[in-house]
Amino acid sequence: MTSPTEVQQMYTKKANLYHKIFFNVLKYDKATKQFFEKENYLNKNFRVLDAGCGSGLITKILVEISQQKKLPQISFHAFDLTKRMLDLLKKEIIQNKIKN
Repeated sequence: MTSPTEVQQMYTKKANLYHKIFFNVLKYDKATKQFFEKENYLNKNFRVLDAGCGSGLITKILVEISQQKKLPQISFHAFDLTKRMLDLLKKEIIQNKIKN
């Protein structure tokens, strides 16, 4: 059986590869964004928790959609067990000047 520590170590070592595969190879971000744009999951005053956010794909997409729909009052919170994954999310936040 794999321990939580072993899982953390694996995702720490493979964080960049994970991110590249999901974003660059599988284009998971585009399919996921299309899904959430079709649905009406976001409403004003929501608080969104992305538990196990990885490199922040879902959080990033939901923030973009909330901005498009002019829902600035939504608050977003994301966490992951792996610091390296959170570092990738922080990098996205800084590069895209996301505020929330």
